[in-house]
Amino acid sequence: MSPTSTTPPRSAASADEARVSSNGGSPCEQAMGRGAAIARDAAYVAVGFGVLAFQKAQVRRRELSDRYGDQLGEARRLVATATTLAGPTVRAASGPIERLEQRCDAAIEVIVDLLPEPLGSAAGQAHRAAQAARHSVRARVFATV
Repeated sequence: MSPTSTTPPRSAASADEARVSSNGGSPCEQAMGRGAAIARDAAYVAVGFGVLAFQKAQVRRRELSDRYGDQLGEARRLVATATTLAGPTVRAASGPIERLEQRCDAAIEVIVDLLPEPLGSAAGQAHRAAQAARHSVRARVFATV
């Protein structure tokens, strides 16, 4: 593009090409200028696509919230009601269940002690993992009732 042209450049790459050619740079400098302009344009396009994708995700989130928000609220109310109704029963059953667990734990410990060493240590680890899982579940259940 010549410096006397009346048509404005259509992109940043065209503007850089016009500037480099009007400066009379070497072909290497001209190629570097075009490469830089193309890289800059590519970066702008990538950022633009990222912004569009983010906006689309936000719109989709709002649509889903509008569509299912009432159902989610109703489900939460039902769970709260069930928790309130089941709470006394769960608390009443916890005492006998804990006593049964203690008896089972004692019996399992006796069995683990009778097993040969490699098997006994593995069984002991499995028993301790089961106890930890059981306590975790109990803590979650009693946190909600």
